Amino acid sequence: MDLSALKAVNSNDPAFCHFAGPDGMPLHTDEGEAVGVWMLGPDSDDLTKIMNRQTDRYLKQRVPGGGVSAASARANEIEVLAKAVTLSGKGWTGIAFDGETWPCDDEHAAQLFREVPLFREQAGRFVADRGNWLKVSPKT
Repeated sequence: MDLSALKAVNSNDPAFCHFAGPDGMPLHTDEGEAVGVWMLGPDSDDLTKIMNRQTDRYLKQRVPGGGVSAASARANEIEVLAKAVTLSGKGWTGIAFDGETWPCDDEHAAQLFREVPLFREQAGRFVADRGNWLKVSPKT
């Protein structure tokens, strides 16, 4: 098997995560636009830097009484997901609350993933699936 198809060559190229509702059906705006976010892959240069920084911070806290709390782990997850969106350069489509379309920036991306756990879970699974950034499907 030629393993070159498994290289993370496209992780810096944004891929679209189309959000689904609680029923599993893809969400669309009233105009028919897909509701979702463009995201970088887990092996992208930018996300690798962020995750390395978070890991370094955790390792430095490994002293008696130090460490990572559930709240800080969640905050790290939200930071990575928000940055995967904002650093993609493509942002999102169909993200609006109370009739207001949100700008795609770090603050609103983090707020989206804090306030809509369903989207946070979907975005987390999407980023974790490296297949979303493979050039081609590997042949077995």
